[in-house]
Amino acid sequence: MNDMILSGTTTEELAAVVAARSPGLTHEEVGQIAEQAARLQISPEAMQKILEGFETVAEALRKIADAIVEILKPVIEWAAKVARRFMEAIAAGIVPGKWLHLAKHSKKARTRKKYRKRIREAVVAFLCTAGEGAPA
Repeated sequence: MNDMILSGTTTEELAAVVAARSPGLTHEEVGQIAEQAARLQISPEAMQKILEGFETVAEALRKIADAIVEILKPVIEWAAKVARRFMEAIAAGIVPGKWLHLAKHSKKARTRKKYRKRIREAVVAFLCTAGEGAPA
């Protein structure tokens, strides 16, 4: 590539444009972007349009991500409900019925939490040891 001497005013103008459009960048990052844009002979006006284009694309991607989250929300809720029912079904065969009753209907939150923890630990221990006897 041909080594050319960059004009200081063009680099400074580009740096000002980049700094104005992207306030989160450090001084070094702004300088690097401005230097590369000057090497590509991009005018400050073109740089302004490029940065506006990036912001438009970023906003469109944010909207797409929000739409995907909204679409997947019912699926995630359904998966959580199925997982909860799966844990309850496994727990019903492992732990005493009293624990299940206290985990759901105890008066104090502390007691409900204690029994939910006991049930969770019993189910995890069961699932961890259940695969040991099976052939590999």
